Amino acid sequence: MRSRYGIERKCRPAVCHTGSKKEHGGGVNRTLPAVEYTDFNHSRLVAAPATGIKKAPAAVSNGKIVADYAQAMFLSTSFTGSSYAMYEFDFFSGEDLAAYVAVKANSDSSKLVGNYSLLKGKVVVAAGDTTDITSGSIAVTYVAPNYHFALNAVCANGQTYTMDLDYAAADLYAINYMLYYYYQSGYGSLFGISSLLDCLIELNDVPFVPTGKTIDIVVPGVSILTDNTADTEDAWFQITGSSTAYYASVCVNASHLLGTFGKADIDYTYTAVTSDGETYIYAKEYDSNTVNVSKSADTTIVDASVMGKDGNIYHIVMKYYIPTPTQTIDVALNGTVDAETYADYGLTVFEASDKNYAISLLLYSNGAGTYTMDDISGMNSTQGSYLGDMQTQYIIDIVSANIVLAADNSFTAQFISTDARQFNITFTPQTTALSNTKADGAKAQKVLRNGQLVIIKNGAEYNALGTQLR
Repeated sequence: MRSRYGIERKCRPAVCHTGSKKEHGGGVNRTLPAVEYTDFNHSRLVAAPATGIKKAPAAVSNGKIVADYAQAMFLSTSFTGSSYAMYEFDFFSGEDLAAYVAVKANSDSSKLVGNYSLLKGKVVVAAGDTTDITSGSIAVTYVAPNYHFALNAVCANGQTYTMDLDYAAADLYAINYMLYYYYQSGYGSLFGISSLLDCLIELNDVPFVPTGKTIDIVVPGVSILTDNTADTEDAWFQITGSSTAYYASVCVNASHLLGTFGKADIDYTYTAVTSDGETYIYAKEYDSNTVNVSKSADTTIVDASVMGKDGNIYHIVMKYYIPTPTQTIDVALNGTVDAETYADYGLTVFEASDKNYAISLLLYSNGAGTYTMDDISGMNSTQGSYLGDMQTQYIIDIVSANIVLAADNSFTAQFISTDARQFNITFTPQTTALSNTKADGAKAQKVLRNGQLVIIKNGAEYNALGTQLR
């Protein structure tokens, strides 16, 4: 299924991320403020790369750097401006920066262990007083359960400072700075980044030990299947569904739907389970991982067994079919039509809501005609298309859609949900200054302001729904 912007496509657990992979400039000195990050009930400060942030009053003692906390930032060549990527190791005393060093990264960014020559860095020697590192080395080793950092830094003030720090591997964050930059700058939604969790790198220096435990997740009802296997450039399929205790997502890169798939076929960015909707256990590349897809009559059955990064095996069974409706609900909505904002991608946007329902429909439209689920971008996604229940504030999971669009952009539609409800929708368009494109020939300009889409037309500004801002 094509996405809102026609490029990025897959639905991660709980939220669908869609957007084009646009490039935004940056450099190694472009830094961002620190943010508080809480995961697994543990909170800590995560800082931007130390180049350029205010130096806090950490200090050295008898030639030793005082530090009790470490983090790693991976900077790609796009940000270093050189032919090599860098890792920056930042060391803190509490929340105060103590020192940072930059080194050439290993070819595998998931591995920190190694001996490195220092490219650059600083040591905080007193409040507001730093000294540049001119040469030196750092050795990173892993001895369970800690990473050990052994630093020897020759500095511009004529002193040599050393540091020996043991830091729990479970607490060490390695952050992809390019993703972190987009996340903090408000471009994250364009790249499928919704939280700092999406910016973290899985480090593989620590040995992985399976628990030997298998957890069965059997989804009793209809799951949502997105079949993109016919795409010649990016073929994949994904199925998502909820059992009583778990939400599961299984995604496979393949040019066909039926068959058995193994370790190399699974898309590990979008294969995960969660029991609380917030903490995701992602699948780990493991030899025993299998996904079997079969069909019985009109039902597609997915039987997956994947190793979680927590060491447990998750046996996931989901099925997809279009249920026979047991309830019919009539919905009449009056809303806006935007044919310009995503015209370059062939999309027309329909938006409407009342006290009971809300609809956002991004339709690959060629004018009046009949359309199905395959013509809708990002269905069941708050960042794409959806039918929402205004009373519960939940998206209604839709598995089938038939839409008849008229020349005046009114339409009738039949949506069938996973819980066997049929929604008969009648949509009547309003006329807005933005959607009334026949009034004049001026082309709308789209800009991002504070991470939000703003459309400028004839000197006036509108949001993505066509409502005038000023």
